[in-house]
Amino acid sequence: MRGGEAWLFPNETLDKPILKDNIWTRNFVPQLRAIGMEWANFQVMRRTFATLTKRVGVDPHTRSAQMGNTVDVNENVYAVTQLQDKLAARRGTLERRRFFETNGTARIFTGAPKSPNAA
Repeated sequence: MRGGEAWLFPNETLDKPILKDNIWTRNFVPQLRAIGMEWANFQVMRRTFATLTKRVGVDPHTRSAQMGNTVDVNENVYAVTQLQDKLAARRGTLERRRFFETNGTARIFTGAPKSPNAA
């Protein structure tokens, strides 16, 4: 290698870049094996990262930039919406619907006449 040039992530002899498979085999696999998750791979790790950062509220653009993909790919391929979040969204939809129906505001959205049960 010429003066001033160096690999950002060199191998042990510093003359070539380190291979991702070496990092995986030497660093990740032993840690995963220790906790019984030797079946996990990079895709599992990416999906886990996307899902957990979505869960704690990290902006989709930030997640996508960190993972090197588009927001569409991040939201529709990697980030998984948790069941409890889906249920909470459904409960919220039902509560809003009940509110609008009981307060007569449903007709604003649907054109339906005011419910006879509304106060």
